[in-house]
Amino acid sequence: MSDDMSFYKAFHAGKTSRDRVPQGPPRGFDWPELWTPFADETSARSLEAELRRELCPDHPLYRVKCHAVGKNMEVENEFVFATANPEMPVAFVHLTWQFERNPTYPFTIGYMSWEEFRWSWADAAV
Repeated sequence: MSDDMSFYKAFHAGKTSRDRVPQGPPRGFDWPELWTPFADETSARSLEAELRRELCPDHPLYRVKCHAVGKNMEVENEFVFATANPEMPVAFVHLTWQFERNPTYPFTIGYMSWEEFRWSWADAAV
C-alpha cells in the first residue's frame, strides 16, 4: 500500500459521514427573500448549541455536525443549517427553545443542495 493510501485510511479511520464538516452556501449565494446569512459567529454558535439541546435520539440531525448559516428575517425561530447528514446537507429548522422527546420536533425540512433550498423558499414567497 502506498504511503498516500496509508495516510488516507489512517486519517479517515472511524469517521462516518455524520463526522464530516458541513459545507455552507457557495460564495455569492443568492439568498431567498426573507433569508439572510449570519453576520457573526457568536449568534451562529449559540443556535448550534440550542439545536443540539433540543434534539432527541430519533431526530435526523441527532449527533450530526450542524453549522447555523442563516435566519428567516420574519420568523424568529426559523434557521438554516449546513449539516454533515448526507441525506440533508442543508436543513431548515424551526427551533422550539425546549428539549424535545418527539423526533418530529424541532420541525426540520432537509434539502439536497443550497439551490434546492433557495428554489423552495422562492416558491414559498410567491
